Amino acid sequence: MAEKDMAEKKLEDYPEVFTDIVNTLLFSDSSIRLDENKIVDGPTESIYKAEEQDKEQRRDTFKYYNIGGGALFCVAAYGIENQSTIDNVMPVRIMNYDASAYKSQVFDLKSSSKQTNQKRKRIYPVITIVLNFSEKEWKTSRSLHDMMALPSDLAKYVQDYKINVFDVAFLEDNVIEKFTSDFKAVARFFKDKRLRLEANDTIEIKHPAEIADLFSVFTGDEGYRDAVPNVIKKKEKGEVITVCTYTETIRDAGRLEGRLEGKLEGSEEMLFKLVSKGKLTPEDACEELDITLSELEEKMEDANFQFPRHYK
Repeated sequence: MAEKDMAEKKLEDYPEVFTDIVNTLLFSDSSIRLDENKIVDGPTESIYKAEEQDKEQRRDTFKYYNIGGGALFCVAAYGIENQSTIDNVMPVRIMNYDASAYKSQVFDLKSSSKQTNQKRKRIYPVITIVLNFSEKEWKTSRSLHDMMALPSDLAKYVQDYKINVFDVAFLEDNVIEKFTSDFKAVARFFKDKRLRLEANDTIEIKHPAEIADLFSVFTGDEGYRDAVPNVIKKKEKGEVITVCTYTETIRDAGRLEGRLEGKLEGSEEMLFKLVSKGKLTPEDACEELDITLSELEEKMEDANFQFPRHYK
């Protein structure tokens, strides 16, 4: 779980990827558009009380949106939480994350008013989205009320807290096409993975190492990571990097490995032939292959070569 979270966070930490996710999923039908140049890193850790002890909670990714000049002036703070499994208590988790961010703002307001004698009267909104990377749709709680057996006549007195959840592997094609960053390749990859389709898109990838990490941890195929040095060399030569670049590099590596294995098998057979004809001693063959006499005998018999009788 931690490895998956880290792979997702490394890619989302790039401002153009972060803003692309928020703009496409949250603001697609809105006039609001975040500018990647106005994104500032925010704290991912906060403290809360539990069982009379201070405990740390950690967000996946958290950014401020800064429209000011020299000083940080926020109109909003945005967080992204990544899930590879469904969590039915997610509304409470997000509520805690957001409440900690609001509490921090209140503390800052009080501190700044003491230092400057000027009191800011407003706090800025905190908006969090949840990215579900699993192959199951999020059919569990999307709000605090969803978690309760709440009588209808009582509901209007209980404050609700709704969360913004997006099922990455179930995004419509027209939504995926709206992404302009590497997240387009990620969204297409997870959808193809769910549909058991071969990943062969021609979407350009700008961060090949981070994409390879993400693909490797979610597929269990280290070939993506192994392909990175060759992929980066191709990128440095001016080649456009796509998901196809990875699959082609992995296939080329497989073919090379096959050829090397074939050569090794061929050299083994040549040694077996020399031993069977008495032109090479079994001891020399064993030294060359780094095996014992009994192993050599077994291998030669499996390959239909006669092991010298006087050695038996």
